[in-house]
Amino acid sequence: MRKSFTRLSSILVLLFLSVQMVFAQPILDNANPADGQAVAKSTSQFTLTFKGDIVPGTGGAISLYKEGSAIKTFQVNGPNTVAANGKATFTNNAVTIEFIGVTFTENSSYWIDIENKAIKDANGNQFNA
Repeated sequence: MRKSFTRLSSILVLLFLSVQMVFAQPILDNANPADGQAVAKSTSQFTLTFKGDIVPGTGGAISLYKEGSAIKTFQVNGPNTVAANGKATFTNNAVTIEFIGVTFTENSSYWIDIENKAIKDANGNQFNA
């Protein structure tokens, strides 16, 4: 009887680990430029590298903010999204984001907001920035 319990607990542990792996979100491994890093005025391209392969989501937006206000936003709608305000190119475990028509000004704070529907992994788990 005790042997059966040991087997059952081992199965439950394996099931728990499997469920965790399936429902885990994509994990950001590297950002270029890095968080807090100064960029050249002409830089409008950003690359995010993840620990596993990613694909575009559906209906999620990527926005560029300056001093608290969105200055550029575009919807992700495929592996090579091109819109009036920007583009996103997905390749294996990376996405390159480029905002069109942006000139960065000195001594200003900028950040990128990625809605959770914009990037997902092969299992459909959404990236939550």
